[in-house]
Amino acid sequence: MKAKKFLIKGITLEGKTFRPSDWIDRLCSLAADFNHNHRLVFSSHLYPVMVENKRCLLVNEELSQHFPDMYKHVMNFVALNRLTCVEADADVSNEIENP
Repeated sequence: MKAKKFLIKGITLEGKTFRPSDWIDRLCSLAADFNHNHRLVFSSHLYPVMVENKRCLLVNEELSQHFPDMYKHVMNFVALNRLTCVEADADVSNEIENP
């Protein structure tokens, strides 16, 4: 069975834009690594995507198996800041944004 993916939008449940604007980069950097060219590479479990011309965060549920504390941190961040979180469909999962 394929793991679920969650799309986290930078919009609060009250409809306001979440600040700071670099929150996605900050969260993605938790699971990112540097490649042999010293470039930052996002994890396949936690990465930015563009949806309807808006930057969003995609969280693969597999993160909870590989890095349970990181998964809890991200999902607690979402809940604490009342960010919009929906289950992502397959099309969104393929829209990886490369920095």
